Amino acid sequence: MASRRIHLPGASYAFLALFVALGGVLASAAPASAQYFGRNKVQYDSFNFEILPTQRFDIHFYQEAAVAIEDAARMGERWYERLARTFQHEFAQRKPVVLYADHPDFQQTNTLSGTLSEGTGGVTESLKNRVIMPLAGSYWDTDHVLGHELVHA
Repeated sequence: MASRRIHLPGASYAFLALFVALGGVLASAAPASAQYFGRNKVQYDSFNFEILPTQRFDIHFYQEAAVAIEDAARMGERWYERLARTFQHEFAQRKPVVLYADHPDFQQTNTLSGTLSEGTGGVTESLKNRVIMPLAGSYWDTDHVLGHELVHA
């Protein structure tokens, strides 16, 4: 019995190579959720939040962050004035700002789904209209991140 060879024209080889390459790319792009299966966000502490209302913000904080809250409130109002003037836009209603005392506490937040990396300085949730961030090591850093997040609000 003689074996038969299949003869493909040159264009068919190119199509076959493209098909195999595309299949390889699609097969290597596994769902990202599988990478995080079984990883839970550990919450070591329970936070009892209080609210400091300002003219344009409701600042949510807990006792460990209370020392710097008034300064953070002033920073937020000052940023609001700058941004409202620059973008010629004012808030229709007060915005919640959730402040954590430090980054490890911020990483435990249950206000956001998923995990937060060490490099995340803050988050603005556009659908819930709120800013969530930790107080940074210096007032300059806190002011910088707060201003950045308020641009998104």
